[in-house]
Amino acid sequence: MLTQLMADGDLHCVFQPIVNLQTGQVDGHEALLRGPAGTAWAMPDALFNDARQAGIDLDLELYAARLAFETFSALKLAGRLFVNMSASALVAADIESRAGAWQAMFESLALSPARVVIEITEHERVADFQALSAVVSRLRSHGALVALDDFGDGRSSLRLWSELHPDIVKIDRYFGAQLARHATKVQTLRALMHLAQTFDCRLVIEGL
Repeated sequence: MLTQLMADGDLHCVFQPIVNLQTGQVDGHEALLRGPAGTAWAMPDALFNDARQAGIDLDLELYAARLAFETFSALKLAGRLFVNMSASALVAADIESRAGAWQAMFESLALSPARVVIEITEHERVADFQALSAVVSRLRSHGALVALDDFGDGRSSLRLWSELHPDIVKIDRYFGAQLARHATKVQTLRALMHLAQTFDCRLVIEGL
């Protein structure tokens, strides 16, 4: 069924703005996959859970990434495009596409790589840091940025931050929720800001 949804073009993307708290301007948009409204696949969790059970989770991830690029380009949205991909999907896409395919894709959509941020999600432990680092290096060679997604939720690890030196780290929404009422969350974010300065990267806090 999911394969048919992809073939028929029944999946679509919505875009969540990312705002710069200093300027109030929209710096970018995160692409979020959606299925047909009113169905069991309306939200991404259901889509990806079923895809994993069917053994087509990598296919769905790559389809979602391509759809995000195409839709963002067609809508001519402002700022950078943030696209979620797992470490496994990134490595698989790089192996299948061979060197130069990333650049070809950017050129075909008339989208500057400098406007693309690949958010690495960690659904499972990264088995091959060397392979992932190589992919990240190739993306950066084309001008794209790299982010860690949902840092602090128990999956995204400090080792990834240290090994990959991401340009952006997105902090899990738990730490932004009701921030003013939780002194420990404030202290945690201050510590993460210190890490960001040490590693020379930017922080994005989800859910504010």
